[in-house]
Amino acid sequence: MKKLFFLLVFFSLISCEEYLANYTGNGYTTENYSGEWKGDEYTGEFKDGLRHGLGTYTYANGDIYIGEFFEGDITGLGTYEFADGEDYIGEMKDYTKHGVGTSYLTDGDIYSGDYENDKMHGMGSYFYENGSEYVGEFVNDKFDGIGTMYFKDGSVWAGEWKNDEKHGKGLQIWADGDAEFQYFENGELKRRVCSDY
Repeated sequence: MKKLFFLLVFFSLISCEEYLANYTGNGYTTENYSGEWKGDEYTGEFKDGLRHGLGTYTYANGDIYIGEFFEGDITGLGTYEFADGEDYIGEMKDYTKHGVGTSYLTDGDIYSGDYENDKMHGMGSYFYENGSEYVGEFVNDKFDGIGTMYFKDGSVWAGEWKNDEKHGKGLQIWADGDAEFQYFENGELKRRVCSDY
């Protein structure tokens, strides 16, 4: 009989906590949405009626975000699992990748570095599934600025980039150790100078 009494008290307290969370807008609870957000679900912390703190948001399309919320928005550190297989771990701001993070893309490529408004922007490293790697500056999802490409065959190109193309001065080093200085315009080789490196 005592066990039954304690169980009733325990479940009553849980119910009260959920009731208070729903009534006051503070605490920890689960919300299922309708209308424009039909099928979405949030489980986590609330403050003043807004998602605030740690929580999990599951979208009807299969996307899942686990991490920090701020005043109702996905803002802070978290993990975003996309339904198409892409995964992102890092900083978010207003529902977008913003700050430092790592994306595991569906084609096997990996990007780790700075994001701004959902785009690779700043310093970062892009690892290709085939073994090549770019390390350097990005602007709006493109190689842009100073960067180095390490090709899977062992050769290296270090220099200036624009819009994903070699653009400006750079040093080409082949896998056998030979090297030369090169000058490109929009991906087209314009000049070369042999070097003993």
